[in-house]
Amino acid sequence: MKAKLPFLTTLRLALQGKTVTKAMTVFLCAFSFALFALASTGYTYSKKDYYTRALMHYSGENGATSFVNRSDDRIGQDTIDRFERETGWDFAYSYLWQGTDDRFGAELRNFAYDYVHDADEGRSPEQGDEKPASVDGSMSPFVVSSSLGEAFGFEVLAGRYPENVYEIAVSKIIFEDFRRNGYADNSANYIFLKDGHLEDGTPYYDPETGECNVELPTGLPGPDLPENYTGYAYVRGGNRSERVDIRAYEDLLGKEIVLWGNVEQGKLDESGIYTAKIVGVIDPSAAEALPQDSPIFSPAWRETFFAGHDNDCSGLYAAPVKDKKTARIAVDLTLEMMQEYGREHPEETAEIGAVPVCLLAAQSGEFNNEKLFFSIFGSAGLLFGIFSILLCWHLTTSSLNLKKRKIGVLRAMGATEADVKRTVLTETLFIALCAFAVALLLSLGAYYGFIQGWSYFAEYGVSLFNFTGWNVLILAGLSFIVPFLCTIVPTKKFLKQSIVDNISGNLSKR
Repeated sequence: MKAKLPFLTTLRLALQGKTVTKAMTVFLCAFSFALFALASTGYTYSKKDYYTRALMHYSGENGATSFVNRSDDRIGQDTIDRFERETGWDFAYSYLWQGTDDRFGAELRNFAYDYVHDADEGRSPEQGDEKPASVDGSMSPFVVSSSLGEAFGFEVLAGRYPENVYEIAVSKIIFEDFRRNGYADNSANYIFLKDGHLEDGTPYYDPETGECNVELPTGLPGPDLPENYTGYAYVRGGNRSERVDIRAYEDLLGKEIVLWGNVEQGKLDESGIYTAKIVGVIDPSAAEALPQDSPIFSPAWRETFFAGHDNDCSGLYAAPVKDKKTARIAVDLTLEMMQEYGREHPEETAEIGAVPVCLLAAQSGEFNNEKLFFSIFGSAGLLFGIFSILLCWHLTTSSLNLKKRKIGVLRAMGATEADVKRTVLTETLFIALCAFAVALLLSLGAYYGFIQGWSYFAEYGVSLFNFTGWNVLILAGLSFIVPFLCTIVPTKKFLKQSIVDNISGNLSKR
């Protein structure tokens, strides 16, 4: 009567055999499988995944997701509309005059403070300890909402974010200039001319000499202007208004400054000026990618002067990307825009979209490591893979040959073919488990000890190749499928023999 072979008996029988042969089989199989697993980091490689990981790391390290258009150093309204529409994100906007139709564009000259010109001591604005960091005051505005400022990690040192066109906040760097130089009303530095004449009718230039014909409030030479100039002009140098010391952040709150801009017409040019109040002091240093020395304006300011015609926008910034799905939106949009630009301008290399995606995509020799990796590890893995298959086949055949008499006796005592298969599969499972464990250790050691560093971009915090769960699954598949496939034919051949042939050792084909 046939009886099922006990598990312990099956296990002891499965583990019998030459230990050296099994060890060599395990090691060679593990080595070839590890090579395949390492090569699979290239087979499973995805450019978009690589860009996505780089974007997430870069935006996290710099505190913001930056969008640029370096083909002409300004983004432009069409591109801004597309970024906003396809991402659906909230953006902050950095403006810099690019020589567009608006004469002053987004450049806010001498907006923050003025130097005190001490004539009695013979000091000029270009001398002494009171010279501010930005002599011409040509800082550019940065538009950000309070909610986005919080997402960037900005610290409100005093006051609050601006809420309308008549309010601004200053960065910590600008505050330090105020503390060093003091505050002074800068309204006296603006003069209005019409057709080259002051408001009282005095011609700005002497008709005979061509020299400046007026005594300006600062006592300094006036700016060079067109002969029939109409509009406001700024006279550089300290004015005669009272100087106020600034020692604490709160000392600056409520102070008023004059800015370029015709609010009624929505123009940032010489046609108008207006007064804005400082309502906050903010430290933006938590986000290194963002301007650190720019005055902070409200979204209402942008709507007044730039909505619909962002000619001077030089940078868009969103909160740091924290998940792959969101980051993939920026990656796809960047690659689409670069491809479109490349079709229109095949002779140029565009850098449009999210940083660093556009920078990486513009690097032509980026994937040379990938090709080398494929050729070396793929070829080596294939070569050793053939050896491992042959070795697994030989191990199964030799193992059955060594156990043939014992298996024959067990079959004579009632063991079934299923018991024989279970014995063979148990041994194969043991070999596969050991090979997988050794191969995993070898592949992890090689990846983290060599490959990751070899293909690592420190600036972006990512390696060209990424060892993930998919690579472990590939390794596991090889480690178990190959040994089990190698047992099929030898086992079937063995079971075709009679019990007498098994016991006698005669394995010749009938």
